[in-house]
Amino acid sequence: MIIFVIASIFYDPVKRRKGALEDALNFSYPFSKILVILFLFLLIGIYGGFIQAGTGFLILSVLLFSGLDLVYGNAVKVFVVLFFTISALLIFILNEKVNFLYGFTLAVGQILGAQIGVKISVNKGHN
Repeated sequence: MIIFVIASIFYDPVKRRKGALEDALNFSYPFSKILVILFLFLLIGIYGGFIQAGTGFLILSVLLFSGLDLVYGNAVKVFVVLFFTISALLIFILNEKVNFLYGFTLAVGQILGAQIGVKISVNKGHN
């Protein structure tokens, strides 16, 4: 999975095609490309619901191939992951499978990492 993501980053479809970012933001794709992207997201959703590990990398890869750059792609990825993480967390809480001390500690680390990552991403951009 990580090899696939690294390959997509080195391939960098955004740089290879002028207007890719504008197409992605305006949804001006051919219908067949939209179907392929939707199908890939369906597969990622099934995988994410079953295993979850590495789902963000897969989402980011599809977003890069769809034309979003790394900054926009990460923003979309984090938004999508937020929703299925909340639903998974609720299920685990209802089944009393959550260690809140570990969870809060992890949340603090993620908040700090997100602050650093966003600053670097916004300052450096896609390159």
